[in-house]
Amino acid sequence: MDSNCNFLEVYDDVLSKEECDKVIETFESISPLSGRKVYGSGNAGAKQATTLFCDIRSDLFDTFNQPVRSVLVKGLTSYKSKYSFLHMTRAWALHPYYNIQKYEEGQGYFTLHNEQDNENPSRMLVWMLYLNDAECGTEFPYQDKVTDAKRGRLVLWPAAWTHPHKGVTPNKGLKYIATGWYCYEK
Repeated sequence: MDSNCNFLEVYDDVLSKEECDKVIETFESISPLSGRKVYGSGNAGAKQATTLFCDIRSDLFDTFNQPVRSVLVKGLTSYKSKYSFLHMTRAWALHPYYNIQKYEEGQGYFTLHNEQDNENPSRMLVWMLYLNDAECGTEFPYQDKVTDAKRGRLVLWPAAWTHPHKGVTPNKGLKYIATGWYCYEK
């Protein structure tokens, strides 16, 4: 076992420039009245972003779901190959809900947080896909790592308290991401 192992994995070029641009273009074309869940700013103080809440099971989100599914199959296969013990853990699967987020100049996820908490105890693995090249990425201080926001880059990491993270803030320019979770099945 690698003694420098931090369970934070980065996979580059999992989506093409064209695929990323199509997701961003579609995101930008959706109006608040489109009937596509909630679209707006959230978590005032901790997070400032425009967020589209998506459902991987819904045809309404096919423009987003197609590339997200292909990316997650590639990334998870590599992740499970490296951490083969995951095959022996309690049953887990892709959570159907995920977010597409736009961070404008000065916005960001300002506070250190992890993805598994009292409200979301079944989250076990996080995925994040950068949709554009941006100046500010994501900081994982306890892993002594910053992932740069590079178009087509997928990052996977444990959802637990061991991997607190936050955006590199304040954001410079525009940053677009898609992000979601794998959860233990009940």
